[in-house]
Amino acid sequence: ILSILDPKITANSPKNVTLNSSLGALIRSIDTMFNKRANKISAMFSENSFKLLFNNLPKVLKQSDNLEYWSNMQWGAYLSIAALLNSFNGPAAAVAYFLSTNYNIPQGLGYAISGTYFFERNHEKGFYEYSKLFDLIEKKPSKRKLSKIEKSKFVVHSLVKILKYNKLTLKGANIPKNGNEKILDFLSKTFNKSNPSNSIILSRTNNPITLNKKDLIIIINKILKWKNKYLIKMKFLGVVPARSGSQSIKKKNTFIVNKKPLIQYTFEEVKKSRIEKKYLLTDDNKIKKLGKKFNISGKYLRPKKLS
Repeated sequence: ILSILDPKITANSPKNVTLNSSLGALIRSIDTMFNKRANKISAMFSENSFKLLFNNLPKVLKQSDNLEYWSNMQWGAYLSIAALLNSFNGPAAAVAYFLSTNYNIPQGLGYAISGTYFFERNHEKGFYEYSKLFDLIEKKPSKRKLSKIEKSKFVVHSLVKILKYNKLTLKGANIPKNGNEKILDFLSKTFNKSNPSNSIILSRTNNPITLNKKDLIIIINKILKWKNKYLIKMKFLGVVPARSGSQSIKKKNTFIVNKKPLIQYTFEEVKKSRIEKKYLLTDDNKIKKLGKKFNISGKYLRPKKLS
């Protein structure tokens, strides 16, 4: 896999994009470290990813023109993927997927919020292994020696503070009033198919400890709480490329199939989709006119030399 890490590309990113993508990667670094499929290799990637992302995110938010900080962020995000490829993620990733596919919530934002509150609940129920991340943090309390519980609490509460300080929540999203019930139902169907009790099957969720239905309700209610300052609803844009020529069948796109031009089948499917803005890229006036009937914009004809 070839990855190009160029800090100049991300240095001009809007603040909401930086927060959503960076926090999503940060949560992934933690999620991959503390689950049932974690191993020494994934832990190595997870630790280095967390260290780079947690310590450099505040820096890039203050000094967005510092390419060294941005480079560190890119390496951190890359390492979080390396950790995922050698481990797995937990139920927070499933919640993020549900929010993204059903309510157009950016997946990084959904993962950041859901992951943080899953970690918080795990800590509240006695899972203190997040303390292992404490020594990787540059700015931390140094007045006295902290216990394992205190270190774990500091790590988890630091994540919650990041969300609250930047007002990153989902209440402002287009989520129905029964959204918490829908998420709970999704988790139950996804992870709890063979278990009649209220406990979630550990082998299915990879969560480090057992969570019951009450725990999930608490987590989901926190995920959907407060108004979000940086929430941007995703919009879908679609481009239909349709040139007049073809190497195999002459004028293939306007070729009649069952009394309709071949390209019309594509236009019909595009019209039924969730795509909000539809554009047509063609060098053929007939295709352009047909696209207009389906509200697929083709304002300009593509030059023949580009077709």
